[in-house]
Amino acid sequence: MTNHTPGPWYVDEGANGDVLITATHLGPDYPTDDVCHVYGGNNVDKEQALADAYAIAALPDLLAALQSLLVAFDSDFHDLVLAKMKAQAAIAKAKGGE
Repeated sequence: MTNHTPGPWYVDEGANGDVLITATHLGPDYPTDDVCHVYGGNNVDKEQALADAYAIAALPDLLAALQSLLVAFDSDFHDLVLAKMKAQAAIAKAKGGE
């Protein structure tokens, strides 16, 4: 299995109404790569499609936070506090915050 596209991932509303998940892992001066498209369809409104997109875009952050938690449990209190902060930030991103 290969690794996923490196983060961070961002939510961009497409010109035709769909929502894109993009990545700029090479830096801000480089073009973005499309990670995936989120389509609303007949039974999903734009608000729900955006919420889905934010949850998907948070994947690299959520994965990193979980990996930090696993390491922190075998380490010291300071590492556990840092891992908790990463987890809180990833959860906020998944809920549509930055």
